[in-house]
Amino acid sequence: MLRIAAVSTLVSSLAALAAAQDPPPSPPPPTPESKPAEPAEPQPIADSNADAARILREKSAAFANKEPRVRAQALETFVLHRHESYVKPIAALLKDKNSDVARLAARALGNQPFPSSSEALLDFATQPRNFGAKPEVAAEAIRALGTAGLGKKGYARLRDIFDEVDPPLKGAIFQALGMQKEKKAFSFLVDHCDQPQPENPDSPSNPPAAYWKAKFEEWNQYKQHVRRGLKEMTGVALATKKQYVEWAAGEGKKLGFVYAAGS
Repeated sequence: MLRIAAVSTLVSSLAALAAAQDPPPSPPPPTPESKPAEPAEPQPIADSNADAARILREKSAAFANKEPRVRAQALETFVLHRHESYVKPIAALLKDKNSDVARLAARALGNQPFPSSSEALLDFATQPRNFGAKPEVAAEAIRALGTAGLGKKGYARLRDIFDEVDPPLKGAIFQALGMQKEKKAFSFLVDHCDQPQPENPDSPSNPPAAYWKAKFEEWNQYKQHVRRGLKEMTGVALATKKQYVEWAAGEGKKLGFVYAAGS
């Protein structure tokens, strides 16, 4: 009995000693904190005829208020709410003397997917007196066409002013065409995909180096909109004009894309 008790005491002592020597167990790894979900984009609200009439009555005085802040606050409603009857009073504010109000009017028209909205935006943006004197408002109006719609003649009208406008407006044109996935503009975007350079560098008829430097600096301001527009339009991201031309002759042809230089 004494031997058994002694052995039991010895085992207990050794176990206690071993436990004292073992390092404490590592704490469990912290549970990663879940990232809060990003707030969903507010969806447009299509108003009924009755609601539209009520909202216009409520905002009509604010549209005529002398304070730009009040006019801008009234326009905020139409960045979300849509109805065809909103187009005419909003379009009048494209000519507002305050550029912030006018730009907000363009954004509000971009939320009105009706032919009359597209026409108002095109009529404003393609007028030389507007894109010359108010380029920021004109650029906003052109971008708004990317959501309002281009209509049947939108591409042709934007193409007609392209050579006359400054690089930021050129970029806005490419943005709108890409957002609308306008297939008629495919060749136009492809032709602006590469850095401008002479086809035959050794030809004596080439413009001077200063010309190509200016062309490069202009292209460098809008090239990202060309490439993004082509990706949005085609679903593929290629690096060069040559690659897009080859794609159009193969896989792109099945999707309805045709490349025609200069079109």
